[in-house]
Amino acid sequence: MAPQRTSHLRPGFWQRFLRFHLYLALTLTALVIAVLIAGGVARHRLASRYPPAGRMVDVGGHRLHLVCSGTGGPTVVLESGMNEFSLSWSAVQPDIAKFTRVCSYDRAGLGWSEPGPSPPASETIVRELHALLSTAGIDGPLVLVGHSFGGMTIRLYARRYPDEVVGMVLVDSAHEAPLDPVRDAIFRKFHRKLLTILKVGSFLSRTGVFALAPGLIPDRGLPPAVVPSYRAVLASTDYFTAALKESSAWEESAAEIRAERIESLGDIPLVVMGRGLPQPLPGITDAEYRELDKDWKTLQARMLRLSTRSRLIIATKSDHFIQLREPALVVDAVRDVWEQARRQQTKTSRHRDTENTE
Repeated sequence: MAPQRTSHLRPGFWQRFLRFHLYLALTLTALVIAVLIAGGVARHRLASRYPPAGRMVDVGGHRLHLVCSGTGGPTVVLESGMNEFSLSWSAVQPDIAKFTRVCSYDRAGLGWSEPGPSPPASETIVRELHALLSTAGIDGPLVLVGHSFGGMTIRLYARRYPDEVVGMVLVDSAHEAPLDPVRDAIFRKFHRKLLTILKVGSFLSRTGVFALAPGLIPDRGLPPAVVPSYRAVLASTDYFTAALKESSAWEESAAEIRAERIESLGDIPLVVMGRGLPQPLPGITDAEYRELDKDWKTLQARMLRLSTRSRLIIATKSDHFIQLREPALVVDAVRDVWEQARRQQTKTSRHRDTENTE
């Protein structure tokens, strides 16, 4: 007869085991609920503490945040890079306002703006920007300044509304031209990494973790005075969700602009500004970055052909964010284009007056 096996576990072991894990699960659940409640309260407090700096303007069912300062014309309009908003111009807008009216804004869902119903691709962005300016009573002439993805947007705006645009500054602007297969594969690696980062950011924001610890959010080198406001916006709004949508629409945006075949903007004064320092990108190696950078610089030079009155400036001390690293250089470029546009306006006005007199 085979010997019976005896359990080495003392009586009540499984009861204690299950009780421990039940207590652990309840404790973790309570902790998660506490974080969500505290995070929600922190989000509300941040939103109350850092309200919009400008005004909210209805563009057809949702409102965009617009910040204007200074007086005079032509009006300078600042278009931010992908996933950026009005605070990215904090180092330059005050100085531009010393010689003319200047406006920055937040695209739908970013900054203080409300999310819109349409996919955030270039055609939608241009249409909403035009509605924003029209509703706010900001008519042309305009000098458009666009950083990175914003450089693509303002070129499409100039194509759609050529009579309004009298000058342009492209600040390390992106270009819609397709990449060759090798570089396209590198870009897609970076793009996938970016989307992953934004998804994590969205989770941390929605759960309130960022609101409880806003210092976790990088400041991008913004002026110290606006860093708390920048972090508060990212922590207390659905910024990351909107940024994820805008980044996901990159291919659609580029395709829409490619379809326009924008080869010339006539003879408007144009300054193309390129970075002099590298801008490391997440998800790719330094060697892969250098491959992308070659195309980037080639396309910067190509954009000079957009106008017969163009010039190139290399910001030798700047990475991609020239407006934050060398703001005076951007202000000088904007002033140069603005002054040229203003002189041209004066000449045109005098010519019309002469014709009317005759």
